[in-house]
Amino acid sequence: MIYLFAIYNITPDLILIFVLIISYKEERTPAMLIAFFAGLLQDVFSADFFGLAALTKVIIVFVASFFQLPTKKYSLLYYTMSFLFLIFFHDLVYQFIYALGGEIGFFKLLIFYILPSTIYTLIFGVMAYLILKRKLWQKPINVE
Repeated sequence: MIYLFAIYNITPDLILIFVLIISYKEERTPAMLIAFFAGLLQDVFSADFFGLAALTKVIIVFVASFFQLPTKKYSLLYYTMSFLFLIFFHDLVYQFIYALGGEIGFFKLLIFYILPSTIYTLIFGVMAYLILKRKLWQKPINVE
């Protein structure tokens, strides 16, 4: 289904967007557990290096926990800039490990794989923010 959104074999990482949103909402440990299982699920359905998605999702959630604001209210600018960095870092780690030992050069990897994937995933991430903004970061209702 994700290939419906493919442009020249570049697809957005919707699971990464989900994991990053969770990492902004939840504490570090539950977010890392969710990221691990989401990455493992992604690994099961891909023919790539098994465990790589789970590893990179956990790493990125750990890094994203440092971007979490105490108020848990994120402006569009903060959300976009932090997501840009986090998605780029995720794609850099993922593609670097995936291409390890291959014949592809770093700049070719950066220009043809990392940057397009980062930008495309960021577009979907910003759309998720704009659509779900009110639901995601509203305070829970305490029923007593």
